[in-house]
Amino acid sequence: MADKEVRPASSAAMRRKSEETALADAARRLEPVEPLTAEAARAVLHELRVHQIELEMQNEELRRIQEALETEKGKYFELYDLAPVGYCTVSDLGLILLANLTAARMLGLTRDRKGGLPFVRFIHPEDQDPFHRFQRRLVETGSPETCELRMVRADGAHFAAHLEAAMALDPEAGRTFRIVLTDITARVRAARERQELETRYQSILNASPDNITILDLEGLVQMVSPAALGMFGYERVEDMEGRPVLDFIAPADHLRANLILAGLAEGVIPRPGEYQGLRRDGSTFDTEVNSELIRDPAGRPASIVLVVRDITHRKEAEAALWVSEARNRAIAQSAYDAIITSDSAGAIAGWNRGAEAIFGYAEAEVLGQPMTLLMPERHRAAHLEGMLRVGSGGDQHVIGRTVELHGIRKGGEEFAMELSMARWESEGDWFITGIIRDITQRKASEAALRESEARLRLALTAAEQGLYDLNVQTGEAAVSPEYATMLGFDPATFRETNAAWIERLHPEDREPVAAAYRDYVAGLTKEYRIEFRQRTASGDWKWILSLGRVVERGPDGAPLRMLGTHTDITERKRIEVDLRRQTGELRARNEELQRFNRLVVGRELRMIELKEEINALCRRLGEAPRHRGSNEPVDPRPAGLSPA
Repeated sequence: MADKEVRPASSAAMRRKSEETALADAARRLEPVEPLTAEAARAVLHELRVHQIELEMQNEELRRIQEALETEKGKYFELYDLAPVGYCTVSDLGLILLANLTAARMLGLTRDRKGGLPFVRFIHPEDQDPFHRFQRRLVETGSPETCELRMVRADGAHFAAHLEAAMALDPEAGRTFRIVLTDITARVRAARERQELETRYQSILNASPDNITILDLEGLVQMVSPAALGMFGYERVEDMEGRPVLDFIAPADHLRANLILAGLAEGVIPRPGEYQGLRRDGSTFDTEVNSELIRDPAGRPASIVLVVRDITHRKEAEAALWVSEARNRAIAQSAYDAIITSDSAGAIAGWNRGAEAIFGYAEAEVLGQPMTLLMPERHRAAHLEGMLRVGSGGDQHVIGRTVELHGIRKGGEEFAMELSMARWESEGDWFITGIIRDITQRKASEAALRESEARLRLALTAAEQGLYDLNVQTGEAAVSPEYATMLGFDPATFRETNAAWIERLHPEDREPVAAAYRDYVAGLTKEYRIEFRQRTASGDWKWILSLGRVVERGPDGAPLRMLGTHTDITERKRIEVDLRRQTGELRARNEELQRFNRLVVGRELRMIELKEEINALCRRLGEAPRHRGSNEPVDPRPAGLSPA
């Protein structure tokens, strides 16, 4: 919209108007003028001159204030035009009354073409009906509304936009709509590409003859492919999803499966393994399982992918070729883990190639040697005590568990290992078989993960963000130290619950926060994002931006677990308040300046009257007029000199 300019009237026009006003005033009053003595006339003349100087000084001060106000207005409009989002003011008739530079660029307009164009002209034809409904909602509710539409630039190019609008009353234009435009083309394109990718992956899942299963890190089934139904004897995928994966593994393989799951949760990906699958009717079958990890953006394990193949026919063929003992030995020898058997005397009775690779000893070097050969000196006494305890039928707390210890290689190098043991008997004697895994790499990965977590914590501290992990059912929440310190609490003693969090909410914010949470859980909004005030430990209020996401739901869809962040936005809110205050001050100064302008015009007229009175006094005193009138020349000679 073109800027409106108010130009002052010319001096001649102002002079004429002043004279007319003065003559009319004089004719109206018709007051008799008493003759003044020369001394009195000079005193009056002096007072009028002083008054004139005072008026000129006041006029100069008003001009200076007006210039300062114009400078402040320029800063305000600069901030408005350079905003990162588009601002438009649209009339009740749908015409663009005002738009900042960002909106003009977004719509492909030049600055001089922003105003007067129909806003609907830039709405994609197929989205114009939704836009009109959006306008009706604004009028009917009187509350701010949002929508997402396709828009068309002046050059015909399309882009996706997010509109936030509110209705306002303008003193000149009447009812208007103030619209905030955000270009979300990239976000919409990313969502479309993600949907296409998910569709492609779903096609792969549906076409695969193998069962593709996704687990969480706790071993719960999140998703299965259609092949799983026939493989395990179920009719619906819902009958399998949400259950522990151990429900589909024969009990004999539970220990090994737990070890593999624990390793995967730590980021250790095993080689393909074979397990006994458990069908719905209780029958078992042979499977081969290959596993992989889905990692989060920080590289941490997030989910587990299992590709399960039914190898029943293959195993039946193998069983026809191998006898049970040979087959078991082959399996032991082919394992990457060390499988070592010791007899009741503590001597090594079994040694596989995995053990040879890990410890560096050939089988002939260790058979008959004490198991203490493979462990550091500090572990040997405890090992011997444990062997005596097992032999006497005492506590076997290590048997059937997975423990982490340290071993010694042939060259004397100490390394971290993971050990799981089982006790078995044969021909009146007892034996212990241990599965040992070299976890040196895993320990290095854990150290790297701890370092990464420390860096993340530093980043969160620098960004003044806190994390929370809410158990929606119990209301208990685990929070980061930054979450507590942000509110002035000691992280060592701070305990967060949903009830305590609600109690700290500002009373005016409780209903909006509750509404935002209900809308998010009901699927009415795509994200949980809300700003609210929280009472700190000192009793002050802080503005918090909360972002959250439900990461776990029950079979009925009810939220179970929610993760999110809290960010201190108190300073941002203070800046917003200051900006609103400054805007109000500018508006008040503008009104004050307008009043001053009106005052200046009145004083200018009064000065003209005073000049006329001074000239009249000069004539009575026989002096030349001091001020030029509209139709008379001014005597250039000094006052008091008469013509020669």
